[in-house]
Amino acid sequence: MNVQMHPNITEVASLGPEGPGVMLSRGLVAPELTASLADELANSQRWEQPIEYFQKRPNVLQNYEKIALILSHGNQAVIDAELPSLRTLVKTVGAFALEMADTFPALSDYQINDVDCHRYNGDGGVLGMHKDYPRNTKLIAIYTAEGSGIFHYEHGGRDTGITVESGDVLFMRAPGLYDLVTDIRPLHGATPGENGRKCVVLREDRNPAATRPYEGYYDNWPKKD
Repeated sequence: MNVQMHPNITEVASLGPEGPGVMLSRGLVAPELTASLADELANSQRWEQPIEYFQKRPNVLQNYEKIALILSHGNQAVIDAELPSLRTLVKTVGAFALEMADTFPALSDYQINDVDCHRYNGDGGVLGMHKDYPRNTKLIAIYTAEGSGIFHYEHGGRDTGITVESGDVLFMRAPGLYDLVTDIRPLHGATPGENGRKCVVLREDRNPAATRPYEGYYDNWPKKD
């Protein structure tokens, strides 16, 4: 694959209409939090490869394991018992998003309510080029808890890459950040380094409970009351 490696994109404006729609933040998450969350994810027994979920997008190459959590729908107890560092991560990323509200006023009421943990093996792990669902609004954050890899995105008609490492947070614009009419979602994908990569994807979902039958896709997802 001919990938043009892009230097660090660290300006908030890169999320806007003149930018590629992605922004890399280094140093946002404390090293101690990265270490504790990496340990918790390594010890989790909830990892699974959601084949039925993958089948929803047969044209997207997907090979990774996943833990799916939805914060407003019964998973608070799971986080507190098994992945307590996730709560701090959500607060850290959410607070940073609010700081960007001066540039993007839509973020003034941004609330993360959907969390996906991904585990990519260094040998064959991949997430092919795709766009996130329109129901995921305003801003998506992808935090690398362990390992490294390349985050691919299309910019100027070319496959562009950003190297992401443990502790990095990659932000990606989503519908409603500044435009609800134009499709502003970046086409993107991911490949891990040779030692693999664990990451956490944080999203705001417009209707997390009603729009998708999670219980049919994830055994690691607690059932509704």
